[in-house]
Amino acid sequence: VLVVMVLARILTPEAFGIVAMLALFIGVAKVFIDSGFSSALIQRQNTTDTDASTVFFFNFGIGTAAALLLCAGAPWIAAFFKQPVLRSLTYVVALSLSIGALGSVHSTLLVKKLDFKTYAKVGLVSSLGSGTLAIIMASQGLGVWSLVGQMLATSVITVIFLWIWHPWRPLWVFSFASLRTLFRFGGYLTGMSLVNVLHTNLYSLLIGKFYSVHDVGIYDRAQKAQ
Repeated sequence: VLVVMVLARILTPEAFGIVAMLALFIGVAKVFIDSGFSSALIQRQNTTDTDASTVFFFNFGIGTAAALLLCAGAPWIAAFFKQPVLRSLTYVVALSLSIGALGSVHSTLLVKKLDFKTYAKVGLVSSLGSGTLAIIMASQGLGVWSLVGQMLATSVITVIFLWIWHPWRPLWVFSFASLRTLFRFGGYLTGMSLVNVLHTNLYSLLIGKFYSVHDVGIYDRAQKAQ
């Protein structure tokens, strides 16, 4: 919260507005990257290393595919909003999504084991590290890049410390049978999550298209303050 307050004092609403324009694309990508498998792993009592490894490689594969699709669509996104800077920003956001997928199973296993202490430690280190970087970048006049830098740093730091503080490592296996079983539960959650992401972020897209970047920034800050 303190980092958000400091950044809000340094940055203009336009900086937050530009990033908010990408929120819908980021949200949809995250839904498909997870595809409900995290919840399925938590819900399933007798999960095996094969199950976890299958989800790990699936998440990373879909994360990479989503990142490539975002990169391919970056020129269209920039043209849609008439904001050329969105092209470069989308590339960085895509990279952060792909990297973040490397830690999704570790996070899920921590929650499944009710190891909220380690989970909180990772979140704290990630927030402090990425927040400090963002404030430094913003104070140097880098504007919207400080917010995207914070996003990328969050993914990198989170993955690093999840791998350091959690002993689980994926096996070199992939089971389609395991994937099908997990999807029976996770598939329904994917649909619900997708509807929620569309409902939450569609307004930012429409405001960005038909109004100004400043208006999107004000709307985004108001939503996040609730």
